Amino acid sequence: MANHDPALVPSLVVEKKVQLGAAPLTKLSTPSSLFADLSIHPWNHVHEQNSISIPLHNISFHAPEPRMQDPQQGIPSITTSSAAAITVYIGTHYEYTCLSSLRSLGFTLQRTGGASDLGIDLLGVWWPPSLSSSEDIKVIVQCKAEAPKPQFVRELEGALGSAPTGWRGEGTMGWLVARGEATRGVREAVRRGRGALGFVFVEKEGRVRQVLWNGRAGERLVGVGVGVKYGEDNGEEVGLTWEGRAWEPIGG
Repeated sequence: MANHDPALVPSLVVEKKVQLGAAPLTKLSTPSSLFADLSIHPWNHVHEQNSISIPLHNISFHAPEPRMQDPQQGIPSITTSSAAAITVYIGTHYEYTCLSSLRSLGFTLQRTGGASDLGIDLLGVWWPPSLSSSEDIKVIVQCKAEAPKPQFVRELEGALGSAPTGWRGEGTMGWLVARGEATRGVREAVRRGRGALGFVFVEKEGRVRQVLWNGRAGERLVGVGVGVKYGEDNGEEVGLTWEGRAWEPIGG
């Protein structure tokens, strides 16, 4: 369930429920020097005083103008049954799904879209719990409405090099989001990435099922872990933990 690749933060893929009688905190041992004690939490067993949160900031950043209408206004319907149009529609719908789902992890994002998006679907900032309220991590996100492949990670690295002004340099992190669990090849590609890279498995319906990042990213994420939480319908998702406690951004 958790991977143990060196220099790669152990990911948690939800496969079965944590038993009701389980202890509120379970330690997962890993050889990673940065994440020797990644904490896995069943959210509904962590007492309120053990939970922490920070506000999602209201930000304004200069990014390519979205080429689609505001998500609150709905996603345009397809007017043709061509395979190409359907593929574009599915991809666009998934981008909006990812934009919404990643808020639960502390991301504030804007959709770029369009033929000249330089391989970047979402652009914005991330406030993980390891940073102070005055710090952030610039992020670019590629969304793939299909199972992940190692070549997608290589494409992501290329997109990092062509990011817009303000999102270039070593401080920017690239995220691949896809509709499937990271395979061994994908995990290895993330681990060996030249820059700070991460991966998120977001289901078609929007549930976050897996989160992992490499050692370069982990240098700014010491103390951040991955845990299990349950939605209102008892559906299982993963979220972040901070120093052994459940964490969610206010408004996420």
